[in-house]
Amino acid sequence: MARLYRTVELIGQYRLRVKFDINSSNVDVDKLDYRLKEKYGKIEGKNGKIKLGLAKDYELLADMGDDSGKKFAENNRLMDLLTNRNESILAHGLSVVSSEVFHELYGITLEFARIVVPNIEELITNSEFPKFEELHEA
Repeated sequence: MARLYRTVELIGQYRLRVKFDINSSNVDVDKLDYRLKEKYGKIEGKNGKIKLGLAKDYELLADMGDDSGKKFAENNRLMDLLTNRNESILAHGLSVVSSEVFHELYGITLEFARIVVPNIEELITNSEFPKFEELHEA
């Protein structure tokens, strides 16, 4: 769950960086249009930096008309699944994550990964550890 959460987060960060030259750890509001400068300029935190989290990364992407941001905004289930990660023992809570929740988040993560890596399934298959037949001595 932690890796899937990080993957979804990283896809948003990657998309902002590559498509819009925006670092979500230190957003340069001068790269935003006037309407977005006002909205995101209010987020300023420590040391004057504007640092966005996962949901805000995708909100900014949606505000900029990016498909991944729109996809995030339209997926009502995704935030529920990501909350399961936050409540798990690997993050901030003590809850156990079910196999069903994991597989559902895995499927959604693959959908997001396809946006930036269209041949993701092929790459996954090619990176699997090879299986060798067991040798039997005669």
